Amino acid sequence: MVKLEKDRYYVIKQSSEFLFIMDDKINKMGVRKQQGSWVIDPKYNFLDLYENEQLFFCVEEIDGVEKFIFINVEGNKIKDQYYDLAYGFFMGMCVVELDGKMNVINDKCDILSDKWFSSLSYPVLEVNKDNTIDYIIEGTYIDDEESTYFLLKEGKLFKK
Repeated sequence: MVKLEKDRYYVIKQSSEFLFIMDDKINKMGVRKQQGSWVIDPKYNFLDLYENEQLFFCVEEIDGVEKFIFINVEGNKIKDQYYDLAYGFFMGMCVVELDGKMNVINDKCDILSDKWFSSLSYPVLEVNKDNTIDYIIEGTYIDDEESTYFLLKEGKLFKK
């Protein structure tokens, strides 16, 4: 860790553009640009950057419970929607949980299915006959016990 200011801010990680800062007085994380201006004020228990999506993944404590939210590289919340869990981006999409239900969001934090799921798998690579590659996930809708397969493509879910 590198100390930025006397007895307060520590750099705990850096990227080519950002410094990930721990505010030692309140034990919260924030982000500064390498030049020094704040992008995200220190108020998060944890945060990280998904570089391909250009989104920060942030964990904030609300009423004693950790919630997950996404913030763009300008420091603005993508949508004012907190999730109970977020599993990380893959191919521009992320599985999220809210109130015990699961769905998939894209890099604009749009929910990709009108119906919510009781379970979703991690994406599986499928090579087609023409050697193109598709990513497939398996999901079970809340109101249906049978699994359904979906194709992840261009930031959308397609029933297979």
